[in-house]
Formats: sequence, C-alpha cells, structure tokens
Amino acid sequence: MLRAVKCINIYQNNCDTAYREADILKNLRHPSIPIIYDIEQDSEHIYVIEEYIEGMSLTQLISQQKLCAGKAVEYAIQLCNIIAYMNDNHTYHLDIKPDNIIFFNNNIRLVDYGNAILDVEQPDIRMGTIGYASPEMYGKEKINSGSDVYSIGMVLLYMLTGMNDEGAIRRIGKGRLREIINGCICHSGRERISTARELARRLESIKHNNVENISLNIHVGTVLKHSGCTHCAISLGRIYEMRGQAAIVCEYNDSNDFFKIIKSEDFRFFNGIFRLRNVNLVPDYHGHADRNFLSDYHKIIVDFGVIDENNLESFLSGDINYIVTGKEPYEIDKLTEFCRNVLYPLNNNKQRIVINYADRKQYKQIVRKYDFPCPIRMPYEPDIFNSGKDWLI
Repeated sequence: MLRAVKCINIYQNNCDTAYREADILKNLRHPSIPIIYDIEQDSEHIYVIEEYIEGMSLTQLISQQKLCAGKAVEYAIQLCNIIAYMNDNHTYHLDIKPDNIIFFNNNIRLVDYGNAILDVEQPDIRMGTIGYASPEMYGKEKINSGSDVYSIGMVLLYMLTGMNDEGAIRRIGKGRLREIINGCICHSGRERISTARELARRLESIKHNNVENISLNIHVGTVLKHSGCTHCAISLGRIYEMRGQAAIVCEYNDSNDFFKIIKSEDFRFFNGIFRLRNVNLVPDYHGHADRNFLSDYHKIIVDFGVIDENNLESFLSGDINYIVTGKEPYEIDKLTEFCRNVLYPLNNNKQRIVINYADRKQYKQIVRKYDFPCPIRMPYEPDIFNSGKDWLI
C-alpha cells in the first residue's frame, strides 16, 4: 500500500490544524477514511505518514457526467455510513463537500479532516464551504451530528442536479427522494434528520424501489427527412436534465448530424461523450459506439433519424417511441400512412407523435382532423442548448 508524507512547518499558521487533523485520524479505522500510520516531529517540522488516496473527486466526476438517482443514492448511503462511524467515535467531520469525496473502484473515500471536532467540543472559529456548510456553521447554534447530515443532503442534491443551492430541489421530481433531501437541508437543526444513520435508513428504504432508478429507452424517429428529429431528440435530453434526471442522447443513424453540431458548439469531451451545459451527446461513431455505460442514465434517448424497414424493429423496441413530423400536408399524409400501417396494428400506448414547426392554431387544426396517438406540439426553439422550455407534458 502506498504512503504519503505530509511535511508541515511548525511555524506556519496551519500547523495546529494539520496536527489536529492527524491526531483525530489516528484514532479512526474505517476503509473509507485515510489511515494515519505515524506522526513524527523535529525542531522545525511535523511529518505525518498517511495512506495515499488515489481517484477522482466528486467535483471532477460531475463535471463529466451526471449520476442517475440510483447511483447518487448508493454513494450517499456510503457517505452516511462513514459519518455514522465517525459519530460512533464521537467525531463530526464538518466539511463534507464534493472536493473532499474521492471515487476509486466504485467506492468513495472521505478526505480532509481539518474542520473535524470531537462531540464534546464547540469550535471558537467556525469555517465551512458555502453551499455545503449547515446554517449553524455561520451562527452560534450548537453543532451536532445534524450538521453533517445537512452537508450530505446538499452533496446528494449536487449529485442529482449538478447544483449546490437549495433552490435546486425543484429539479428533483416530487416523491420520497425529494422529501428525504428536504429533511436533510432544513435550516433548523431541530427539524432536520438528526443522524447519518437515520438518513442511511431512509435512503435504503427507497434504494430498490425508486422509480427514478429505472432507465428508459426513448426512441425518436421520423418518416421524412428534415422534420427536426435530431432537434427534438436533443431537446428531450435537455428537458429531462432540467427535471433532475440524468439523460443522454445517442445517435443511431448515418447522418453525422451530431458531429456537425459538436463542431459548432463548445462541447466538453470525456469517454466518448460530448457534453454542453446540460446535454450529453454520443455520436454514432459509424456503428462502433460503446453503449455499456448507458445504464447509469435515467433516460436514454436514441435518434433514429428516418424510420425505414432496416431500423423499424429496433425503433419499435423502445420503452417510449416519439415520431416527429412537420406541419405540411405531405408530411401529415406520410405520417398518417405510417400510423395506419405500423402504429395502429400494434395497439399499445408506447407511441407519441411530436408535431414540429407548427404554431398553436396549426397544431389544434391537425389534432382535430387526425386521430394521432398522444400528439405533442414542440414549440419554436432556435437554441436547444440554452432554452428553458419544457414542452414534454
């Protein structure tokens, strides 16, 4: 096992903090807490020999991809178990934040114990990280185990939304998970979930039946070119991300439209995924894209382009199928033929029609005249990456 040596000048201002951190850590033995092997001192320095921690911080991970609810809950439970162990050993961490959470082999390690205190203490100077420190870290209210619970709640919110302000809770769908997070981030410590162990118990209760943990394959196609199929698929990805659900948009056709979009926008790239703001794109890569990671996402949106006999079976295998059409009569006639020959005989509720390029009046006329399954109007969206519109109702 690798070791790291911290060399601390005893005349530096942070010497007492570093020594105190090492003193607290030497009494803790947990697989997710760094091990302190020895502390030595000479006339000018303190040497702390500790376990070397490798991996990627939560901040780095979220900058590259958003976690699905199932993964976020799983990691939050791991974090709760670390803090519960610390509380059992009469210690509070008080600086839980994404930079201090390290991922390695699908497990987390919690680092930086410079703010940690024993439960019999109350610090004279209170320091925390804005967005993650509990309200009592800024006042005189007593610090206790609930202070770390608040931080865990904010970290969970960050894992789900990529944001660290309490307003981000609106991005979480109404349900048990949102209720639990609200219970963590109450301003009053008396109303907050009181311990990490209790929080872990509540998270465990939704771990296996949380509906947001289910990945849905959403297939988007069209019966004619230039109907805005790719535009709608990317817009769907943005909408689901706005709602706090990790979404990814995959190209499954030979148009190379994704590469054209990527060249014109300032995308970040990681492991085959291009990300711009809150949209994740995976180009077709000429049919060689590795899709093994897709189970990490709530919504997997696949852009099929034009539906034909070669891809029809794959298109219809989606959990939900969106068929995009323009408003022109020839487009509506082609869609009507497709519905009559393909969709209506299926007799299921998986199909949705998206009417593109139509204003409200045109949309209503089309809906009144044709018996399309679950017709939806997509509003005019010239910039799908910056739009705040949610037309998916």
